[in-house]
Amino acid sequence: MQDGLLLSTLSNLTIEGFIDADWGAHLDDRRSSSGYLVYLGGNLVSWSSTKQKVVSRSSAESEYHGFVFATAEIVWMQALLQELCVPIPAIPLLWYDNISAYHMAKNPVFHARTKHIEIYLHFIRDQVMRGKIQLHFVPTEEQPTDLLTKHLTSSREESFQLQLFYLKLPNGLQTFTCLEELQITRCPKLESFSDSGLPLMLRKLVVDECESLKWLPRNYNSCALESLEILMCPSLVCFPNSELPTTLKNIYIQGCENLTSLPEGMMHHNSTCCLENLIIDYCPSLKSFPTGELPSTLKNLAISVCSNLESMSENMCPNNSALDSLYLVRYPNLRTLPECLHNLKNLKIIDCEGLECFPKGGLSVPNLTRLCIAQCRNLKSVSHQMTNLKSLQLLRISGCPRVESFPEEGLAPNLTSLKIDDCKNLKTGISEWGLHTLTSLSSLTIKNMFPDMVSFPDEVFFFPFLSPPLQSMQWNP
Repeated sequence: MQDGLLLSTLSNLTIEGFIDADWGAHLDDRRSSSGYLVYLGGNLVSWSSTKQKVVSRSSAESEYHGFVFATAEIVWMQALLQELCVPIPAIPLLWYDNISAYHMAKNPVFHARTKHIEIYLHFIRDQVMRGKIQLHFVPTEEQPTDLLTKHLTSSREESFQLQLFYLKLPNGLQTFTCLEELQITRCPKLESFSDSGLPLMLRKLVVDECESLKWLPRNYNSCALESLEILMCPSLVCFPNSELPTTLKNIYIQGCENLTSLPEGMMHHNSTCCLENLIIDYCPSLKSFPTGELPSTLKNLAISVCSNLESMSENMCPNNSALDSLYLVRYPNLRTLPECLHNLKNLKIIDCEGLECFPKGGLSVPNLTRLCIAQCRNLKSVSHQMTNLKSLQLLRISGCPRVESFPEEGLAPNLTSLKIDDCKNLKTGISEWGLHTLTSLSSLTIKNMFPDMVSFPDEVFFFPFLSPPLQSMQWNP
């Protein structure tokens, strides 16, 4: 189930309504429009936008019609809950933005001035006097019912749409014993979770576009959580101090602009951690990794647009690391790569201006199959001992203007695809690349490399005799 009402045994089932009207909105007959929203326990459960049946002689009268419609809905909802033996903890609230209509509903003195209004409409006055409903003022600019009655600017419309689905997370979430997935999206006023805990069987938690969220649930390690996604929550500063759930396999953090630290429990010193995927995207305030090594179970690590994050250290990966894919994008403080990447198969490094060279002994990545390096403007040389990368099949190097040389011993011997683009300072001639030794090469692209070249090198004429033959070649020196 993707959508529903979030209510628990501890939910506060208060009833709130918002009403509004647009006087003379319909130009053909000058009738007004009115609308209302009714919430139960913070959930939007009833709404209406209608054209009034009679012409109102004043804006107050048109608003008064809206009062009546909303009051009738709230009275019906009260009766329904009472019939179901559900207690109502407080007098329902009705929010309005028209003072005159409020006084007509509240004060009998105004009766003499409103004789033109149908008598049946005054039943709202009776409800107020009997204490069945309370009236509260809300400024027009904060009146979400304008969505149902008026033409709004796109910014106001979007703001009110967010309010429609604003959710106050109830105490007692843990009582949803069968809940396995919880997604909270576009709740701009949500600041924190309740202290009562998460459902014990919860496996996936997604929090998306909650711009006021400051704290995650403190005891989220008490459930069977496997996937945690925190997206576009700019007010979140840190994770709880508690350990991660031992079942957690996936962490995805994106667009948390003020996040300064990662959860301590994700590092290898926690022997129970079984994290497999860690994605960190656009967290410009993030400064450091937790102390220790990455978990040995980690298979995929992606870090992008983290402008203040310290460089990865050489000792960050354990000897038995299962890391399969490593993606580093727009990571300016990156200086080096971790060692012990024995199982790494995919390595992508893009726009990492702090990276100047690879380890002198070469990359210890015997199982690497794909290597992409792009827009690393200060990189001076690619990996040494590249001939040891016997599993490497795809090599892409582009936009690295300071690269001057390739490894003297040549390129990886089993390459099937090679692309070198926009490395204009490369001093190693094509004849020294050892292209004739790449007997498995099927795709070759060389672009923006040798502006002074006037003829093809001899190696080009060797390509037709490769076995299997070269299937794709793009040459634009």
